[in-house]
Amino acid sequence: EGNSLRALTFDFNIIDVCGPPFLFANNTECKNNNIEDCECSKPPPQDAKFASSGHVSCRCMGGNRQVSRFKFYIHYQLPALAAILRVFLPPGFITVLTNAVYFMTPDKYETKLGMCASALLSAVMYHAGLAALTPASSQNTIADRFMVIVYTCNLVAWFTTV
Repeated sequence: EGNSLRALTFDFNIIDVCGPPFLFANNTECKNNNIEDCECSKPPPQDAKFASSGHVSCRCMGGNRQVSRFKFYIHYQLPALAAILRVFLPPGFITVLTNAVYFMTPDKYETKLGMCASALLSAVMYHAGLAALTPASSQNTIADRFMVIVYTCNLVAWFTTV
């Protein structure tokens, strides 16, 4: 794929596919889940002639107009140590400081509430900054799930203080 030290790599491949008209247009499934080297789930008739490609559009569907398709991939991978230091260490440190309220005496509730409020504000601001750096997506990232744990720890410390 690429050098593990590089965060951004490019890859491409060229595959042969077949176009319409298809002899067996409904036969679109492969047993082995590999579209580019398909083993047909419903075998076509014995006398069917196939193009030279193993692509599902040629072998199973019986396409008769073979063309080449160019696929270009962009892979982005953040090095693991940098991800841990940038994403997980700051909210982890905030959580450790939040849990310090458990070691304080009960008469220091104002200080405890102040620490919990500051930690919650810090966690929310950090999460907002982190969200601004990541591309918009409808799915939660691992960092989002970790921040939910941070918020939960903070709120538990907050409610046990009161």
